[in-house]
Amino acid sequence: MRKPNVTELEKCFKDHRLWLKSEGNSGQRAVLNGFDLTDLNLQGLKLENAELRGADMTGVQLRAADLTGADLRGCRLAHAGLQWANLAGANLSAAIHADAHLQYTNLSGAIL
Repeated sequence: MRKPNVTELEKCFKDHRLWLKSEGNSGQRAVLNGFDLTDLNLQGLKLENAELRGADMTGVQLRAADLTGADLRGCRLAHAGLQWANLAGANLSAAIHADAHLQYTNLSGAIL
């Protein structure tokens, strides 16, 4: 698994914000499939419809992040901080979320 550097992540998130704002006409969707994102602080990020299949997100902080419709199939979310996160419609099939902090997390319509 490859761990992205700070510059790569900043560009990815900036492009994703533009992609969301332009409804897909500009920027680029965040695609971090299979990346090592362990212990990152991603609190409050808008990652709707991001692709994170198979990513290692152990211990990642996603408090109040918006992951509506995100593809999290096969992710490792052990010990992840997902309090107040929005995971409505997200695909979490085969995700490992042992000991994830899910207080007040919106999981409506999510595929578990």
